[in-house]
Amino acid sequence: MGKLYNPSKRTFTGPWFLDIKALEELDEIVEFANDELKKSRNEIIESIALKDFEDKKRESLDEARKYAVKYSFDSIRKDITLISKDESKLKDNTVKELLVDPKIKSFSPKELSIDIEYGRTNRFSFNAKQRYDGELEYEVKSTKSEIEDEINYQLENWVDKYKPLTIQSLWLKLAFPLAMFSGILCFILALNIFSTYKPNTKEIY
Repeated sequence: MGKLYNPSKRTFTGPWFLDIKALEELDEIVEFANDELKKSRNEIIESIALKDFEDKKRESLDEARKYAVKYSFDSIRKDITLISKDESKLKDNTVKELLVDPKIKSFSPKELSIDIEYGRTNRFSFNAKQRYDGELEYEVKSTKSEIEDEINYQLENWVDKYKPLTIQSLWLKLAFPLAMFSGILCFILALNIFSTYKPNTKEIY
């Protein structure tokens, strides 16, 4: 029987103008993803520790856990960053903490970036840009397919709820090219008028 394959990385066209409610709901999904990926990594450590203990490589299960953590060489990080139009950055532990930060009042955000990592096999990334051609992109990786599926399910519902209207997205994508075309057209018309205009010299003299 064939297996349905869902890509871990997904991209959605913008622009994305996310309000407070959308970001608060996103915060809940991000924290859920963080907890589940952390749990998945801890289960891997526990499995390695238990095997070492059963194979009598360590004297106790607690010692085996410490060694498993020490020699896992896993990078653990959680970066939630808001980037402004002048490229300054505002960082915090959660999306919600960013929202209540007093400094955000004088901040002009253009991009939201989220990176969570519990080892190479348990990762979550999210990026949303507010430009007229901005995209939203996220990627979920976990050692457990059910964790990937649940996080993707929540994110897909969130995207469906807050994605830009098709007409709005199309207009904003075409606005700049249309403005450029109009400017060039006006310039050509002005040149034609200037080149065909001949002053009446008889009236001058």
